[in-house]
Amino acid sequence: GEIVGVNFRAFFGWPRILMGLENLSIAWFEQPDLVRRMIHDRVQFGKDLLQPLLEKRALDFVQVWEDMAFKTAPLVSPKIIREMMLPAYVELTRFLREGGVTLIMVDCDGHVNDLLPIYLEAGMDGCHPCEIAADADPSDLRKIAPRAALMGGMDKRAIAAGREGIDAEIRRIIPVVRQGAFI
Repeated sequence: GEIVGVNFRAFFGWPRILMGLENLSIAWFEQPDLVRRMIHDRVQFGKDLLQPLLEKRALDFVQVWEDMAFKTAPLVSPKIIREMMLPAYVELTRFLREGGVTLIMVDCDGHVNDLLPIYLEAGMDGCHPCEIAADADPSDLRKIAPRAALMGGMDKRAIAAGREGIDAEIRRIIPVVRQGAFI
C-alpha cells in the first residue's frame, strides 16, 4: 500500500558529477563519443539496477535528476539534448513504463521552458520544481505543454514576505491547480 519511487541521476546530472560542468560542457563538442558512451552506460546501469523492482511491479514513480538549467536558460542546448540524450530518455522511459512505472518526473531546476517539451517527447510526465525566479512559472509551462505534470511554482520570495505574500501566491497558482496534474 505504499508508494515507492527512486531518484535516478541521469544523462546530464551524472556526467556533470563525474566531470564537472566545465569539462562536460567541453566534452559535448571535443569528446562526443565519450559522452555518448557515458549516456549509453548510464541507461544500462539504470536498467540493471531497476529490473528487480520492475519485475515485482514494486516501483510507482521515478524522478530523473538532471539539474541542467540555470536561471535564464538550459546549461546545454536543446539541440544537443535532442541529438545525444533524447534517444536515451526514450529508451529509459519505455523500459520504466513496461515495468509498470506510472509517473516519471524530471527534477530540473532553473529555466526549463525549452526542456519540458523534450521531456514530454521522451515519454516523461513533467518536471519540477518550477522555479518562479527562473521564469519557469507553471502557468507559462502549461501554455507550452498543456498535459505536463508539474510541481512547485510558488515564489519563495513572496512566501518569505509573510501571510499576505502566501495568500497572493495561492491566488496566483489556483488556475493551474484547477487544471490538475499539479502539486
